[in-house]
Amino acid sequence: MSHWLLVLMYIVPIIGTLASMRRKTLSLISIGDSLRRLLPEDKYYRKVRLWEEKYTAWRTKYPIHSLINLDNLNRFAGKIEYAFGHLRDYTIGLFMMAFFVFDITLMLFGDVETRGQQFPSLFYHGFFALLSLWSYRRHVSAGIMLTEFMRVNPHVHPQEFFEHYYRRVGPSAVPVPAKAARVVDPTNISYLTGKKAKLGYWPLIRGLYDTAIFARSAYKALESVGPEYGRDVFDVMASLWGSRMLQLLRQSWW
Repeated sequence: MSHWLLVLMYIVPIIGTLASMRRKTLSLISIGDSLRRLLPEDKYYRKVRLWEEKYTAWRTKYPIHSLINLDNLNRFAGKIEYAFGHLRDYTIGLFMMAFFVFDITLMLFGDVETRGQQFPSLFYHGFFALLSLWSYRRHVSAGIMLTEFMRVNPHVHPQEFFEHYYRRVGPSAVPVPAKAARVVDPTNISYLTGKKAKLGYWPLIRGLYDTAIFARSAYKALESVGPEYGRDVFDVMASLWGSRMLQLLRQSWW
């Protein structure tokens, strides 16, 4: 497999990792800056402050959000990650983990002369193996958050639910709100748009894929919180799944 193709398949987790590192770094810098303000100023600190003022002025003068809609870009990336991330982590991720273990075994028990040659392969497979584990944990965490969001908002519109899911698994990892903005009436659900109903294999495949995501989220909620919570979530999840299928098929229920 081409190295660049592999990087492209992991581009969302890679950017998400860098964004997470940036957020944590800025948090540490803000704490350090707060402590530094308690000390007398010196020429080095003044240079740092001058650079920060210039950087802030540049960002104010040329805001990136005026050129690129970051929310739409993050949602689009999250939609791609939602569609392909699970399959990638369970196939390529397991492949990388297996070769990582193989490389470690060769370095521990192989010839002394070949151990140095094995290190690039060890680093390569280890990097993507850890990235797969981190990506998997991100998906599990997002599923648990959205499960709680669904439990608190049992009549949430399926489109809003998945929009939050895409934004959460995107590089920016947008927080999930506490309250839903769009809800549906469970006694009178209609997704008729004036267009023909979507009949065929594609809506069915999407529905089956969403079902698998729902099932895994329910299982993780049951495993991490407890059986009573899992039973409560299952009822709401079944209702949302039915609403999602009606939306994909452009059907109504009343």
